Amino acid sequence: MCGWSAGCNTPLSTPHTPQHAQSPPWGQAVSLTLSTLSQVVLSSCPGVCFLRPPGHHATTAGPMGYCLFNNVAAAARYVQKHLSLPKVMILDFDVHHGNGTCEIFDTDPSVLVLDVHEESAVYLEYGSGMDDAGRGEGGGFTINVPLPRGAGHASVLKVWDDIVAPAAERFRPDLILVSAGFDAHEDDPFQLLCYRTETYGELASRLCALATRLCEGRILFCLEGGYNTEALAASVTAVCSALLRRNEAPESPLLSVKDEGGIDEPAELADQVSAVIARVRQIHGLG
Repeated sequence: MCGWSAGCNTPLSTPHTPQHAQSPPWGQAVSLTLSTLSQVVLSSCPGVCFLRPPGHHATTAGPMGYCLFNNVAAAARYVQKHLSLPKVMILDFDVHHGNGTCEIFDTDPSVLVLDVHEESAVYLEYGSGMDDAGRGEGGGFTINVPLPRGAGHASVLKVWDDIVAPAAERFRPDLILVSAGFDAHEDDPFQLLCYRTETYGELASRLCALATRLCEGRILFCLEGGYNTEALAASVTAVCSALLRRNEAPESPLLSVKDEGGIDEPAELADQVSAVIARVRQIHGLG
């Protein structure tokens, strides 16, 4: 486990460095996240945290679903309180709904949470539907995109084009945090979506370009799910490669809902994805 910032030659921190030596094992993931985040903000350089346990299911009430503490939520609050960056955007692309993150920021307009997940993923009672958009002052600042089973590379990139990018442009965050779960990979045993290794590299490229445009390159990826070790390793490598190439790789436009280079997504599935996108855009006034 190490914190690493793309473009740097050495790890920023590990659980064995002095600042982590006094942390109990279950607190090291949070400690690592915060120390890496500080370097991301200081250097305006993207970062990656390889964390276990993950965090996005943990709520204000306590642990849930392999998650003890919500690492990304802690990072958002830390940067607001200690690093003078008031507006934070969180993108969660784990196959499961990040119920803990959505619950923590449910009433908070200073944190935009975008959660792209499979529609029947766990903990549905915690508000994973399109109409679950935050409450009170936080109304409209939670954007849930529940994709139908089998949606893949082209579908999630269309979600990017039609929902994620315009929502981010409107919000104008000071920092982007990514709950980077890789269990939507087509080879993952938990998968109900069909992302490919290159899906994650493309998402990372687009996120880096977005961070450069909106928040001086400040972006941190935090590992969430991923249970096929080979697929996980390949996908994380694709993300890190995209971060290292961030100054040379332009965003790739998506021309149609089609799985280029692989099997076309069935027309019925593409129609379902388009219907979800249209509804989410309507709810959130994105077009």
